Amino acid sequence: MTTKIKIYIAIGAAIFLITAGYSLWSNYKIRKLETAAENAKLHTGVQEQRANELEMSSRKYEEKIAFLEANLAELQTLARKQDEELRTIETTTGNARRDVERARSIRTAAATADEVCRKLAELGHGCN
Repeated sequence: MTTKIKIYIAIGAAIFLITAGYSLWSNYKIRKLETAAENAKLHTGVQEQRANELEMSSRKYEEKIAFLEANLAELQTLARKQDEELRTIETTTGNARRDVERARSIRTAAATADEVCRKLAELGHGCN
């Protein structure tokens, strides 16, 4: 074997070792990336399930909010009506109190039966 052949064999062996090393390194990296991709897929599935659960929970809260807003609107309408009724009652009560005070302030005079019958007749009610 000549030196030239030995150099070719050494260069061929070096190229083979470099190629084999690169291939092994490349396979290692590819397996590592495939494992990372599988983990990401699993994580994505878990996150997607969690997102669906949160979305369903969100829909429930949105429905509750809509229901409560409708109830609030009804209660506000009822409160307005009750406020109006209270104002009417206050007016009626105030008028009645003023009438009572007016009646209390009038001096009572002894009226005879004839005077009462005459007053009733003026109002359209006769005495029997």
